Amino acid sequence: MTTVHPRRALSLLAPISLGAVALGSVHAAEPSVPMSALKKCADIVSIQERVACYDQLAERPATGERAATAEHPGTAERAATPVAAAPKETFGLYSAEHPHPNVAKAAAVTLKIASIANGSSGHPIATMEGDQVWELDGPDPLLKSGDTVTIDRGVLGSFIMTTPAGRIHRLHRLR
Repeated sequence: MTTVHPRRALSLLAPISLGAVALGSVHAAEPSVPMSALKKCADIVSIQERVACYDQLAERPATGERAATAEHPGTAERAATPVAAAPKETFGLYSAEHPHPNVAKAAAVTLKIASIANGSSGHPIATMEGDQVWELDGPDPLLKSGDTVTIDRGVLGSFIMTTPAGRIHRLHRLR
């Protein structure tokens, strides 16, 4: 006959008892909304009215555009300004967290270097006329104040600077 240490027995029984409790709680919870009400909402053709129906079933408070739709169906289409979504609803959504202004992006700019110095990271920092500050990826002994450089857009949001001597540097804008 094999004997099991009491602590070992408890460690073997704990997962089984937790599984039984979890399984029992799954079956104990019944849906609070009848299926007929969900089907009624699903049959609504208008998107705004259908969402308002689901929101009402979920007892979700109506805010902004949903409030107008719930009170007066069809008014959401006529709303002039969009209502900003709650931060929780847009968490991690790149397009919501980084809105794109309707600004034309220049393919390249030509700037004159006002001053150049070494930053705390050891990389050169070029201050351009017009107060733009750029940090280069590495030193360039030929680059000096007064030089005119061209900065192009690279891939994946990077920038590439071409110096008067034809040298190429990756850089990023500090301000």
